[in-house]
Amino acid sequence: VAAQEAGLIPADLKRQVEPSLRARVDWRRALRACLQEGTGRAVVTTWQRASRRYASLPGIKRLGAQTIWTLVDCSGSIGEELLRRFVAEIYALARFYGCTLKILPWDARAYPAARACAPGRVKAAAAGSLRGGGGTVLRPALEALLARMRSRETVVILSDGYIADLADQATLQLYRRVTARAAQTVFITAGRVPHLPHTAVVRML
Repeated sequence: VAAQEAGLIPADLKRQVEPSLRARVDWRRALRACLQEGTGRAVVTTWQRASRRYASLPGIKRLGAQTIWTLVDCSGSIGEELLRRFVAEIYALARFYGCTLKILPWDARAYPAARACAPGRVKAAAAGSLRGGGGTVLRPALEALLARMRSRETVVILSDGYIADLADQATLQLYRRVTARAAQTVFITAGRVPHLPHTAVVRML
């Protein structure tokens, strides 16, 4: 465990990620099942469809999942193979949902977010933005996320679960603010299984 718990000094080392690995299907199914709870909740009124109950009033249109925020752990405890698997799953999510992905790399601090508007651009965006190699502290990433995300957007956190400040009250308070604002929050772990409020946890196989 001590080897997994890397130090708190971030290594601002940009990583080159090959975008060729295919995502693994077993845990993708579980992830998709979790995300379905957060999709289709955003609705708008439209005159193109009459209300089912009152014909003189506009109906509603479900917009589905418009944005998925993906927080990618790039700390020292994350190996290159695991990082590539993370990138592969980001691509799989974009292809499956056909939505906008915003990728936020983090380790001991949050790095600039990258936007991938179409599935074909996800791999290029991820390869150009993933960096890190230092410790693992979630609070800066949550602060950066809260400053940018809108209500009812979906949040996916990709990590190995070895996060130094996960039990800190300040971090948990920020985390609760994220889950209160999000349509759905999913934590994908390749190692330790965290106990987090209002979160669907998926274990990578």
